Amino acid sequence: MTSSIPSRAHGKKTLIINNMQVDLLPMIQGASRVLEHCCWLAELAQEIELPVALVCHEKLGALPARLRKAAGVCTTFSKCHFNVLDERGIDIFRTATPGNHWIFAGVETHVCILQSALALRARGDLVSVVVDAVASRSVLDHEVALSRMSRHGVELITREMLFFETMAQSERCDYLALSQRFLDGRYLRTYGE
Repeated sequence: MTSSIPSRAHGKKTLIINNMQVDLLPMIQGASRVLEHCCWLAELAQEIELPVALVCHEKLGALPARLRKAAGVCTTFSKCHFNVLDERGIDIFRTATPGNHWIFAGVETHVCILQSALALRARGDLVSVVVDAVASRSVLDHEVALSRMSRHGVELITREMLFFETMAQSERCDYLALSQRFLDGRYLRTYGE
C-alpha cells in the first residue's frame, strides 16, 4: 500500500534554533558539531515544511552564514532575556495557544534553552530538546540541564528520532530521498541481493 502523507502533518510543531551566534560559538564545547547538527535540522525542517525560528541573544554577534542559508525563509528574533517567554518582542511564544510543540536546538543548554523549555512546559506546551544539537560552555552544565529538563517533562530526542517521527512511515512518498540525504541511506536496504 502506498500513500502520500502531506508534509504539513506537523500540527503546531516549531523548530527553535537558539543563540547560534559567531561571538558565542568559540566558547561552546563541541561548537562545530552543534553548528553542523543545527544546520542539518534546519535543512530537514525546510524539506518537510516544519516552521523554523532563529532566536538570537543581543550582543552575541551575527548568525553563521551557513546556518542562515540552511534555515532558508524563517523567522528571526532578537532577545535579551534568557527565557523567551519573558521577551516582549517575541510574539510567537506569547500569542501561541497552549498545546504547541516546541523543538529546541542550539546553545546554551543550561541557560536559555533550559529556562525557555521549563517555562513553556509549565505553560502546558510540549517541549523537545534535540540532545545532539545542543551544548554549553561546560559539559557538566550541559548534562545537568538535560537531566533537569527531563525530570520536568521535557522530551529528550536525537536528530534521527525527530527524522523518523516526522516521517511516520516508510511508505511516505519522499521517505527514500530524504533518508538518503539526511541519514546517508543507512536505513535503506536493497532488495533482491
